[in-house]
Amino acid sequence: WLLHNKHLWSKLAHPDLITSQTSFPVLIHSVPTDIDPTTKEFRNQFALENLIPVDEIIGVRWLVKPNIDAAHGSIVMNFQSRQVADQVEKG
Repeated sequence: WLLHNKHLWSKLAHPDLITSQTSFPVLIHSVPTDIDPTTKEFRNQFALENLIPVDEIIGVRWLVKPNIDAAHGSIVMNFQSRQVADQVEKG
């Protein structure tokens, strides 16, 4: 509970303390490199296909910038809740 809610209670410890909200990353392999996973359209489509609220997706980035010749790469998606991250991991 403390780690998950650190952004809520940290100001009580010290008014100048700044913490970010905890996120839950999921590594997704075999993503076609001809799409841009950082776009709003990608997030919307991903949320629709996986039956999750789009606002659960905090961020998306390539794990490593794909090579020009690569057909697929891996992305890291960060979610607000552990439950959604687990759901995405299970497919």
